[in-house]
Amino acid sequence: MAWTEQMVEDLRTMWKQGLTTAEIGKRLNVTKNSIVGKVHRLGLSGRPSPIKKKNEEAVSAESQKTAEAVQSASAKKEDVAASIYQAVVNQTITGLAQGRRITGKVLFLGGPLYYCKGLRKRFQETLQLDDMHAVFPEYGRFSVGIGAAMYAATSGQTFTLEELIEKVASAKNESAAHRLEPLFASQEEYQTFAARHARAKVEKKDLHTYSGNAYLGIDCGSTTTKLALIAEDNSLLYSYYASNRGNPVEV
Repeated sequence: MAWTEQMVEDLRTMWKQGLTTAEIGKRLNVTKNSIVGKVHRLGLSGRPSPIKKKNEEAVSAESQKTAEAVQSASAKKEDVAASIYQAVVNQTITGLAQGRRITGKVLFLGGPLYYCKGLRKRFQETLQLDDMHAVFPEYGRFSVGIGAAMYAATSGQTFTLEELIEKVASAKNESAAHRLEPLFASQEEYQTFAARHARAKVEKKDLHTYSGNAYLGIDCGSTTTKLALIAEDNSLLYSYYASNRGNPVEV
């Protein structure tokens, strides 16, 4: 596994905060042994054991500090939530429409649009759709499964459960698509690239002593959640990067 500069920085921060190697590994999505080895190679100082505070307390305290910093800048929770939903809407529309205008009735499918009423509202307002033209069916969260079943019914093939399990277990991921050349022809090219980009540093300031306006950016992806809090001069006050393990709501 290749350690990025951001991962090493997060490791140093969490190590200083007193999190266990198991908890650090969970948040960085690597094994506990990888954390132990990296700590040794970095020469990080030892800590008293056992750790007095539980992992949950450490994470909760850090989250509370971040929340207090956001609230102190007069940012309402509902405004932060609305901005996140709007970012999802803008990205989705841009990717799907490719500059074309979306008109007529629009069928919204998938789990997020079934459960997140705020996301529905942002889509309707952005696309200027009334309730007659914005369709959110009850089967929306099952739509992909229903489509797969309908296709299977017309495929002319039938399998027993045992046969289907065997086919899935023995399936191979094959593709005849043309593949692009690798970004780096050798390890030396990659190291040169990494060294060049490592020279670009973001100035950092202490969140707890900072005074002034701050701007929070949140990127909740399908696999990871990223967060950055920056000051008025674009210096970094706080950052967070972790696997959301399929449930970004709990992060």
